[in-house]
Amino acid sequence: MTEAEFRAAFPEFANVTTYPSVSVAALLATATVRLSPELWQDTLDQGLGLFVAHYLAFNAKQTASLGAPVAVMTAKSVDSVSASYDPKYTTFDNGGFWNMTSYGQQFLYLARMVGKCAPSQFYGA
Repeated sequence: MTEAEFRAAFPEFANVTTYPSVSVAALLATATVRLSPELWQDTLDQGLGLFVAHYLAFNAKQTASLGAPVAVMTAKSVDSVSASYDPKYTTFDNGGFWNMTSYGQQFLYLARMVGKCAPSQFYGA
């Protein structure tokens, strides 16, 4: 997968100012080393894209929070209005870091479907 292919498949990351080419290229290189073509076969490009999208989205959250830990919101109140979310319905057991973005969740689901990844390759896989 090339940077152009990634950006075409994930147009939400098209802004090269917010998501610089150097970041996308570095993550694609990392993903290419981590995901074995023999194991991922016809899902390789999808896995590569989700891997990169997860890290870009997660890094954007980290930047926005000035490096503070990113957590799932379970409750928030403003005046008389409140909202809460139960992450057990939208996260994977033992998904850890991959549960921090929807791209990571999709990646983890796909990685588990591939089923042949070494557990040490991906936390929670």
